[in-house]
Amino acid sequence: MTAGPSKRFPFFGTIEEKAVKTHLLCAALALGLAATASAAAAQDSETITINSTVSKYCKSLGTPSPIALGELVDGVGFVVTSFAGPNTSTVSNYYCNAPATISLAATPLTQAAGSAILDPSSFTNRIDYLASLSWDNVSGSVNTLTGTPSSITSAEANTGNLTVTVTAPDTAGNKRPISGNYAGAVTVTVTLD
Repeated sequence: MTAGPSKRFPFFGTIEEKAVKTHLLCAALALGLAATASAAAAQDSETITINSTVSKYCKSLGTPSPIALGELVDGVGFVVTSFAGPNTSTVSNYYCNAPATISLAATPLTQAAGSAILDPSSFTNRIDYLASLSWDNVSGSVNTLTGTPSSITSAEANTGNLTVTVTAPDTAGNKRPISGNYAGAVTVTVTLD
């Protein structure tokens, strides 16, 4: 009697059984990986909203240069018809990132000592003028005779050189200014809307 394969090789049946189980396990793994791959192929999408803000802002005026108008009287002692010295002050690249309202106010040139005028029909200690503002496409002016500030609207964000110019000294009445130092002021106030 001949012995069957398992008798001659006592482990042959066990090896065959293990091979079948190994093939079945590999097949199961392959099916599982295929199922995972098809599940990974499906997509899900979410949109995340991001929020933040930009505050309203204007570049600070800093310290604009003073305007030195020079001599205020002509050769015979009357108020000059135009200022001799530099008559502008500029802040370069001034900007606001929102609409703004600009108030332009000016005070007349007055004698700093405040000396009394004994003959007001001939002499004065006050010189009025026109102050103008120019900022990109925004402009306006105020006359110190009125004493009322001018309101100028910048309807959108704006950038550019902001320039104040002093012109047109008032010669009405043909009066002579008394001697001394004279000072006035132009005030630019920017308010974001």
